[in-house]
Amino acid sequence: SMGGYGFGQMILRAKTLIPKIKPKVVFFQNTDWLVERSLAPYLFSYPISLSVPFFELHGNQIKLMQPLVQNDFFELNQMRMFKKTRPNLNDFLSFAKLESKLVLKHQCQIFQELFRAREKPDRNDLEEFVLNEIIDLCRKNGAELVIVGLQNQIVPDLLNSRSDLIYVDAEAYLNSQLEGGDYAKIYNHYYGKPEKFFDGHPNNLAHRRIS
Repeated sequence: SMGGYGFGQMILRAKTLIPKIKPKVVFFQNTDWLVERSLAPYLFSYPISLSVPFFELHGNQIKLMQPLVQNDFFELNQMRMFKKTRPNLNDFLSFAKLESKLVLKHQCQIFQELFRAREKPDRNDLEEFVLNEIIDLCRKNGAELVIVGLQNQIVPDLLNSRSDLIYVDAEAYLNSQLEGGDYAKIYNHYYGKPEKFFDGHPNNLAHRRIS
């Protein structure tokens, strides 16, 4: 998994992989928080904020924008030197020094960008735009599309009006299997003794039942 993943990354990966792999079936997750993430140019990841692809309104058109700041601290030529030796304190201190400089530079760039005015698209319009993008991509490459709804408050109007689309309400199925239990305790991430809530993403059991 990756902190800050949203519709922007999903569309970019789909445009790369679907024409290349030519799958028979494509499963596309549609979730409320994926829409919210796709409206923000910066999202929290551990332990910093990352610049990510995002959607912006230009006139009456929704456009997918590239990250405003290059995340260069994930792909460093200098990191190769750490692979040639066994882990040691000196390498750790050298790596920490290198990373701290890049993280500080990145966060300063993000801070500067925060003051620029940007027009966000309506979240319902964005959801429909993304769904139309993936529908068109699958159609052009002969793939059947299965849209999996998870943690959605409202099913998009597009899915209600298109009888040719396969929509799986995974959230409804998960709720049907609770047998009176607590949703978060059963399907989210809890760790420790006593157990404490850690993360609201679906856990292994939720993924198995969805599959």
